[in-house]
Amino acid sequence: MTEFTDVTTRLLADMNADTFSRQEITTIVRQAVAEAMRARKNHHAQIIEIDRLVTRETRNSAIRERLPGWLTRAGLRKVISLDTSTKDWFTILNADDDGDCLRVVHPAYVDVNTGTLVQSGQLKLEDHEQHGKSTGCRRLSDLLADRQAVTDGVEEG
Repeated sequence: MTEFTDVTTRLLADMNADTFSRQEITTIVRQAVAEAMRARKNHHAQIIEIDRLVTRETRNSAIRERLPGWLTRAGLRKVISLDTSTKDWFTILNADDDGDCLRVVHPAYVDVNTGTLVQSGQLKLEDHEQHGKSTGCRRLSDLLADRQAVTDGVEEG
């Protein structure tokens, strides 16, 4: 976005003020910003789709090795861990099932520049005794305890 701002500033400085009204310039800049934001969103969606496809395919090691750099250049953070600070970035696929732990099925992606969620991750509710030990799921009781510890820390501070 910095590059866009720099280019816009230079273009506006070079424009003849008599050619366009202030309102026309404002409209042009707003349209350009909106288009840049749409392009960024589309770019994010494409990178995420590639990342998800490659993550599932073990044969594409060369691509998989490059993806972290692509995500970084795109300004995306891939969130694969579940804790109290990231839990709102995920949805539960099988919320009606019984279980006492949550496993990340698909990561969440966050825009590094704005801190906004680009695409939510997905969780699966599982039984810790059957699946949790081998799949790295996070116990619901641990998440609640973490939330209480954070709340306790805020109240004390």
